[in-house]
This record gives sequence, structure tokens and C-alpha cells, in this order.
Amino acid sequence: MKRSSVEYSIAQNSLQHERRNAPGTAMPVVAQDRVYDGRDRDEILSDVFQQEQMKVASLSRIIVSVPRRISWCLWTGIALLCFWGPSRASSQTIAPALRTAPNLSAFATFTDVKPDFRYYGDLAVYGISAGGIIQTRHFYGAEARGTLLRMGGMEHQESLLGGPRAALHFSHFTPYGAFLGGVGNAWWWNNPRHTGQPEPKLDEAIGPEWSLLGGVDLHFNRRLSFRLGEFSYSKIYVTNRTLTPLGASAGFVFRIN
Repeated sequence: MKRSSVEYSIAQNSLQHERRNAPGTAMPVVAQDRVYDGRDRDEILSDVFQQEQMKVASLSRIIVSVPRRISWCLWTGIALLCFWGPSRASSQTIAPALRTAPNLSAFATFTDVKPDFRYYGDLAVYGISAGGIIQTRHFYGAEARGTLLRMGGMEHQESLLGGPRAALHFSHFTPYGAFLGGVGNAWWWNNPRHTGQPEPKLDEAIGPEWSLLGGVDLHFNRRLSFRLGEFSYSKIYVTNRTLTPLGASAGFVFRIN
């Protein structure tokens, strides 16, 4: 294969450079178109030229791959930034709230309850309710309470309840709500009072109870609050009967921490 004079010149210079730099290698003597090592000059220059082409091709592949690697690194960096940014912001906003100790409070209220609003013959009973509250800086929290109602009518009720609560904060007012579950002890008349009928008797049983309630607290200062009012709707499941008490309360709340 014939090469141009420029290509031969480049190849010959490369060959001379390689021969000169190779340790212990003597440069073959070129006599016109022949060399003493038995190889034709065109063959030697052709091999050198092919080697140069291979070097250029390898360099070209490296140059072409660089933008791809840069692009891959760039997109990877963008993805990591998008993931790390919201995570860092979320940790900055949520973590302090979680690290802050929740508010611990105790309350005591006067409570008046109609033992079963579906039964017209019963009389209201009243007594006290007391319990504790754990309220986070956000709106959610937890509550536990006990109720003892043994005054007024004959259908006394006691209960121990606990569960989640939620509260909002508006200046000096805190409306709240809670859904509590637990156990209740209740009395009820076994039959209505009618003329000519046997005198009704009281039955008593213990059963599961749940209560849905809500109210509003008014803050006097950092420690003391007044419970303006609380209303509750409950269910007590006793033997062969379900009681539905309706209640109202008012009292005080004292913040402990």
C-alpha cells in the first residue's frame, strides 16, 4: 500500500525516535530503499503508521468518553442534591420539635352525666374526673383519666380510660378533642317503673367502654388553665345491654413542667 510523502516522513520520524529511546537497540542503517535487518522500508513505515493510528484512535475514544462521564457525574450530583436538600430541611424542622420535651399536665373536673340518654327514667349522676395529659409541641398527644360518679341518681358509673388526643393553640384558648378507650363499671335499672309492675332493681356489671369528647381550656398563666367546658359521648357494653352516657365537665388544668 502506497503512502504519501508526509505520512512516510511522520512514520519515519516516529520510528527513529522509538529506536533512539530504546535501550540497547541500534538504529538500522537504511540504504536507499532497503535496510540491513531484512525488512523493507515500506513495511516498517507501514507498521509504525498503523501504531500511530491506533494511538490516535485510543485517544479519540478517551476524548469521546470524557463528556459522558462528566454528564453522568453531573446528573448523579443533581440527584444527590435533590435528595439531600429536602432531607436536611426536614431534619432541621422536625428534629428540634421531637427533641423538645412534651408538656405534662394534670386536670380535675366536676362531671355531670346522664347514665343512658335513651332511657327517660334515669336521673343524672355526678362526681369527679381526674387524669393526666401529655401534649407535644404539635397538635397530637395522649390522655388518661379516671371518673367516679356516685352522687345524684342511683345509676352510678366509674371508668378508667386512655387514648390519643389533639389540641390547637389560639392565644389564651386551647380547643381539644380525644378518643379514649378502657373499662367501665355501671349500674342500671333492670326494668322501667310502671304502676302495678314489680319494683325495678339495679343491676351492675363491668364492661368495655369508649368515649369521644371535646372541650376548651382558657390559660390564666403558664401553669394554670381553666377548663371552660367539656362534653362527652360514650358507650359502655355490659351484660345484654349497651349504655350510652352523655356528660359535661368543667374544672382546672395544672401544667407540671
